Amino acid sequence: MILYYLDASAWVKRYYQESGTAWMQDLFAHNRTMACASLGLIEVMATSVLNPPPNFVLVLLYLLYDAFLMVV
Repeated sequence: MILYYLDASAWVKRYYQESGTAWMQDLFAHNRTMACASLGLIEVMATSVLNPPPNFVLVLLYLLYDAFLMVV
């Protein structure tokens, strides 16, 4: 099994349209095992608060969902 470690910038690419977003969406679409540092989740949430995307509430729900998936 391959474990993908993602830093905060990689997680941000999942929710914000920027260079690398398509690659991240493809990575998530294939049900891969991913991990990040707890601090990385805080960084992503801070980015969402400082620069909220149009679907801000949905992004926060996805972040929480992803956070619970990481706890094994």
